[in-house]
Parts: sequence; C-alpha cells; structure tokens
Amino acid sequence: MNVAELVERLNTEAVTNQRPLSPVFQTLVEQLCWELPGDPGLLAAELFHLNREAHNALIAYAWVCAAEAVRQNSTDRILTGLAALVVIENGDIDIRDTVRSLASLFHSASLLAMNTVDLFGSYARLSRSSILAARFREFSLPPGSSSIALRHFGLRVSGKGKSFGYRDDESLARALRRYVTAPNLSLRQRFWFIVMVLLQEKEKWQFWRR
Repeated sequence: MNVAELVERLNTEAVTNQRPLSPVFQTLVEQLCWELPGDPGLLAAELFHLNREAHNALIAYAWVCAAEAVRQNSTDRILTGLAALVVIENGDIDIRDTVRSLASLFHSASLLAMNTVDLFGSYARLSRSSILAARFREFSLPPGSSSIALRHFGLRVSGKGKSFGYRDDESLARALRRYVTAPNLSLRQRFWFIVMVLLQEKEKWQFWRR
C-alpha cells in the first residue's frame, strides 16, 4: 500500500468509525509514520489531503502516544507521535493544534531519557512546513529545559505508572497571561492564540448553561 492509499484509508476510517482511534485507524497511522524517517520524500504536500476527521484523530493520536510512551516505557510511541504531527502539518497547517502535543511528547521523551536535542531536530528537518519546523526546533533542547516546561502550555502530569497522563492545568487568566508573555511568538500568533482561548472559554460557558 503506497502513501496516497494509506491517507485515503485514514480519511475513510476517521469518517466511518465512531471511535476516533479505532484499532484499524491506529494501525494505518503507524504504517504511515514508520515510513517517514526513512524516506522524507514521502512528505510531498500533494499526498496529504487529510479531512477534518482524520486531522482531529491524528491530534488525539499524538496526545495518546505521549502518555502511552511513559506507561509502556516505549520510545517507539514518541517517534510515532511526532511523525503523526508532521503528517498533519504537511496536510493542513494549524500550529495551534500541535504545540501542546509537542510539549507533552517532549516531557515524555525527557522521562525516557531520550536525546531530545537530536530527536526534535530530526523531525524539524522532516517537515515541509517552515512554521512547524520552527516549532519543532524550539523543543530541540535538553531534558528539563525550563523554557518549555509543561506549565507554560497549561498542562500538568496526572497519575503514575499505568495511569500516567497529561491534564489541562490553566484558568482563563493564566492562559491569557501565558500567550501574552510567551517567547518567540509574533504579535499575530499571540493575537490568534488569545482569540482561541476566549472562544474555548465561551464554548465552556455555553455548555454549562444548557
């Protein structure tokens, strides 16, 4: 099965299966992700026509990989999680969906004593998106680097062992302050991040008022 066929099947599975991370979907993602480091030419932008359902499922997949890497003591889960983010951004650039997943994957890779400098640098080179490549390079730092601590992304660790995971850890004020003071963001990026946070807060209030 070639890459274009894998992407087509990913799109179909994401739409037809009510479970966003069905076993079939995860198997297809892993087949695709393991091809990327060995053949960067597979990332030709025209191959990645991801629908919204597949895009969202891949974000969820990267998030799951970050937690499962620690639960299973598996560096392979870090690699597939990072590759999934490369696939998404080469098909539909929306860096807001990606940054927090990168933060969780960096934290998990640090816990597994991986070489995060080389790891994130290598995936930056795989990306055809200059925006994504820049974000990957921001995480190409030694484990424990304070500038990319989880708290800067409104995240915290929850549980240990088999219950390890990541949770939201932010109030509206904290979220706004984080984007106003975050380093290496342009004025335009700060504006759109703040708009995103305000929209999310509005949606939460609408939900509770139903």
